[in-house]
Amino acid sequence: MLEPGASTVKAVLQAARGTATVSYDPNYRPTIIPNREQARRQAEEFIALSDVVQASVDDLEQLYPERTHVETMHAWLDLGPS
Repeated sequence: MLEPGASTVKAVLQAARGTATVSYDPNYRPTIIPNREQARRQAEEFIALSDVVQASVDDLEQLYPERTHVETMHAWLDLGPS
């Protein structure tokens, strides 16, 4: 989630998406990225490039405290992972 690495990883995922299975775990840590909205945007960009997404209950509750886990999973599925 941190720059400059995030942009590099995103470029690699974009290149690999058509030929590789991409998995993603947001592993959000507010002590590293205190801006939740920024973390959400970054996570959602990676989710859109992924085939498989896995997240802990802590990640879901910290990124989206205002909605249920099921609501988050449906929102993430709409972004494109298979």
